[in-house]
Amino acid sequence: MNIQQLEYIVEVAKTGFISTASENLHVSQSGISQSITSLEEELKVKIFKRSRYGAVPTEEGKEIIKKAYEILLKIQELEEEALSRHVLKGKVRVSILPSYNNIPLIKALLSFKTKYPYLHIEVDEKKMTEESIYDVKNNHADIGLILSYGDLLQSENDLTFESLLDGRMKIMTNRNSILAMSKAVSPEDILNEPLILYNGNYVKWFANQIFRSYGPMDVLLTSNNVEGIFYSVEKGLGITLAPDFVINNHRSLLNDDIAVIDFINYDPANVSVGLIRQNSPFNSPNIKKVWDFIKEELSQ
Repeated sequence: MNIQQLEYIVEVAKTGFISTASENLHVSQSGISQSITSLEEELKVKIFKRSRYGAVPTEEGKEIIKKAYEILLKIQELEEEALSRHVLKGKVRVSILPSYNNIPLIKALLSFKTKYPYLHIEVDEKKMTEESIYDVKNNHADIGLILSYGDLLQSENDLTFESLLDGRMKIMTNRNSILAMSKAVSPEDILNEPLILYNGNYVKWFANQIFRSYGPMDVLLTSNNVEGIFYSVEKGLGITLAPDFVINNHRSLLNDDIAVIDFINYDPANVSVGLIRQNSPFNSPNIKKVWDFIKEELSQ
């Protein structure tokens, strides 16, 4: 058994085809096939069921592949530990969302730059979580900061997601409104209230779930301007929905004319802010350094 064999079975499991793994690893198909066969003989276990439709791990193979992946990650950590003694150079691309206040992230990255001045960090702000997912999947970005909700990532088997912050939905309304007299409101309480919604996929998805269960609501305005939404609520033009971590990160826009109320008795309940990257255990040490740093800074 050798490291190369472990690399082969992990890549074949990831792609589902020896031919694709061959292209990705720049190794001949016969070389990968023979290497896997040799490993199966050595372990006396059938790792893959192979056919013209691809290579599918057996039940025993799944356990071996999992262990191989863990071993390769440990090897990567050793390599990165050795490399960390040297000056980090190069570029790491980070895709972020405007709906999550980026000031904490920008501060984190500026702090990182003081430690690693020769590492260039390229930040690309996207309008939707789906754009960040696309960029990471297609290698246009190394790391994505996204909102995860519902089954958004259920089929994204080639991505790793790590939640940093879980949120609950809140209602914001004018302090003098009838709703502001309550400690908590449910969907039935806001059916006749004009809604001012952030024009993001998560908020629209969430509102649609409420619509399906309780009927149509009065959507007065959708906007990407967070400051404008807060101002409209302050002036009593309508109410808005937002996760608590978004509100907390825009505290400077809150004043005594805006009431923040718990929103209860709805499903689904939660949304998470988190980081995504490709599953490959061979991300550069630069990416891991930035990933760990962002995770530490935003989890505080």
